[in-house]
Amino acid sequence: MKNLFALVFILCALVSCKNETKTEETSTEVKVETTYKSFGETIIPDDAISANSMAEHYKAMNAGDSINSKIIAKVEEVCQAKG
Repeated sequence: MKNLFALVFILCALVSCKNETKTEETSTEVKVETTYKSFGETIIPDDAISANSMAEHYKAMNAGDSINSKIIAKVEEVCQAKG
């Protein structure tokens, strides 16, 4: 029985110590740019205000008020429509 365990151990050691030359696969990633359709006027970042400043404007607004504004903010999450 001891000889069997010794034989299995030696076989496992030989199999795990093979000197295989592993070649790294070089993947050529193709960047696909998604083009989106633009609707309405083109928006440029001139005169945009920060999200914190907009929050102050929002607090001063009454129900039904509206303002034209541009906001600079970081998008943290986006919902995607299924379809």
